[in-house]
Amino acid sequence: MTKLIIIAGPQSSGKTTTLNYLKKKHPEWHFVDEVNPASITGKKDFGALNTSAQLERKIIEEDIKNIEKISRGHKFVLLECGIFHYAYARYFLYKKIADEFFQKYLGAHHGLDPFVLFIHTKPDASWERRKGKYVKRLKNKGISEPDIMEKHLTKYREMIETLYPFWLDCYKKVPFPKMTIPNTVKSKGVFLKEADKVIQSLLYRKFS
Repeated sequence: MTKLIIIAGPQSSGKTTTLNYLKKKHPEWHFVDEVNPASITGKKDFGALNTSAQLERKIIEEDIKNIEKISRGHKFVLLECGIFHYAYARYFLYKKIADEFFQKYLGAHHGLDPFVLFIHTKPDASWERRKGKYVKRLKNKGISEPDIMEKHLTKYREMIETLYPFWLDCYKKVPFPKMTIPNTVKSKGVFLKEADKVIQSLLYRKFS
């Protein structure tokens, strides 16, 4: 059975950074990138604040299809976020609809042996890592007036803080075997080496 390692965690926890690092170090591994607003709309500046309920549904539907299409012939596959899109679904959609998608996610994992590696990062750390990207995004949109800039940045920060408990709730809800590695104060280099070591150890473990 194909082992599926799901790398999840709050915004700016290091999910994508970890996947990119592993892609370069282990090009022979199989990876599935996260479906996000930019991959659906083609707009790189399309952040969470501009995500609609309709767009979130498209993201989740495409993500579920990607999981269903994973070859069951691989020994192992690494996936970013996956079923943890439930955290976004809880924010953007009604809970009933989010729960329905959650059940579809579970069904999509048939034939896979999933394991969750959750990168736990607190909101303050996520914000410090993310703030520079948000400032650049706003400037690219022509926003430079300090008061307007601060207004938008406040909304971005509130988004991170609001989504955080949804991530934790999702971690409790997902029925797969899982473990947490913290990434709030560690340097990037130290964290990536730790994550690589943990993931390599998982490749030889039976999850279920």
